Amino acid sequence: MGYYWHIRITQCLAPTVSTLDLRQVMKPMELSTSTTPRPQWRIVPYPGLEGLQQLREDWQRLTEQLPFQSAFHSYAAMEAYLRHLCPSPETFTCFALTDGQAIRAICPLERSTQRLFGARVTVWKFSRHAHWSIADAICPQGEVRQCLVRHLVNHLRATEGTASLLEIGPVADYSALLDGLTALGAHEYCTDVMWQSSVIDCRQPFAEIEASLTKTARQSRRRAHKRLAKLDDVAWVRASSGAALDAEFESFLSVEASGWKGPQGTGTAVACHPELVAYYRDLIHAMAETGDCDIFSLYAEGRCIASQIDVKGREECVALKAGYDESYSVVTPGKLVDEAMIEHCCGDASSGRINFLTEIEWLRGWNATTVPVTQTHVSITRVRGRLLVALFHLQRLVRAAALRYRERTARRDQARGRKPAGKN
Repeated sequence: MGYYWHIRITQCLAPTVSTLDLRQVMKPMELSTSTTPRPQWRIVPYPGLEGLQQLREDWQRLTEQLPFQSAFHSYAAMEAYLRHLCPSPETFTCFALTDGQAIRAICPLERSTQRLFGARVTVWKFSRHAHWSIADAICPQGEVRQCLVRHLVNHLRATEGTASLLEIGPVADYSALLDGLTALGAHEYCTDVMWQSSVIDCRQPFAEIEASLTKTARQSRRRAHKRLAKLDDVAWVRASSGAALDAEFESFLSVEASGWKGPQGTGTAVACHPELVAYYRDLIHAMAETGDCDIFSLYAEGRCIASQIDVKGREECVALKAGYDESYSVVTPGKLVDEAMIEHCCGDASSGRINFLTEIEWLRGWNATTVPVTQTHVSITRVRGRLLVALFHLQRLVRAAALRYRERTARRDQARGRKPAGKN
């Protein structure tokens, strides 16, 4: 209509107000012609290595948008895993969540059969391995973080006829998947802490970490350095690219296989398994291209006595794999290499923290903290899946009760002057 109200209030009616023009207040609102479309959420499967490669650009784009980026979000690591370690590549699928305009999140899953509570159960699980132990989705901040798990579960329920569970994890404390669980009902999932990982904050100067060492840690460190100083030809090497990286990788393979992990022992050393050698070689080369891999080595008396592979994300460096010469255990070369890595990361502005992947007792003296690594089982089928989730809840309660009983018994025995059970 084009009309508006104009009210003039004179000073005689309101001495403190001269004129009040309500044109802008009462003017009819103009409707916006540009509206933001509502997201059309949909899960799209990309099977196999080919599917992963199709998502490479989206994976890398989403990784850059993550609020916390670890080495475990690396595309290169996932491709190396799929080429060399995945037991059944044909069961691997990347499930991409799209909003109708672009891919917003990616979940790398594998379909497997497990024995749970005496029954064979088909499970979709996040890709992981003993040599790449943390799993996660690639999911930035925003609305997608809250709805990813719900849309993934709904897709699996609509398309799966036999899989009963979705196994999430083990995941670290930064995982977007933990946020997404809040969209599910409490009866639909069960989360359990699998282990604790020692982490050290590298945003502080190394001198501050040194100053915070406990008395025991300072004495142990001083003793190790004195014993190291007595050895001939001591040398430290940090390799991050090219021929130097290849040479230190060979040194790592040799020193790790020199002890109880070698062919004369458990046979679990990387060098004992060609597929592991190929996996680590591909991994370190791919991550070295972006400056995200280091190998720290300690040499003495003409030989490598300790070596460690570290891989990095934007916020986290991961102490991935280490080995040392057991004949030099009096020097504690493994600890010395860890110390060298800590000092380097504290001087690197791009490092936020170091994750040691497991809880390490001696790092408590270095003011390390621990973060939980959790695993969650989510029901897909509404009957069998929910029954299995209920059994996981019951199992967790039984374990907690057993732990409380052992702790109570130990305190009672200690009060009575007895040795705790299992101690001689």
